Amino acid sequence: MIGVNDIAGETFTLSDAARVRSFAEKKGIAWVSMWSAFRDRSCQAGESSGGDAATECSGVAQSAGAFGKAFAG
Repeated sequence: MIGVNDIAGETFTLSDAARVRSFAEKKGIAWVSMWSAFRDRSCQAGESSGGDAATECSGVAQSAGAFGKAFAG
């Protein structure tokens, strides 16, 4: 799951997404996807509480659609 995960202390970052893309390219994997694509945006005030996984946003600083772009290259 992109951004802050529902397992304490785990955050999937934009750098992680770029590494997954690079791995997929090296291995000839044609397609990667992400859980909760609708979370591919920053949280607004009140949407996320201190490190908890939000349902509508990633919980990390990012531009809208940044994880999708990182996976696409």
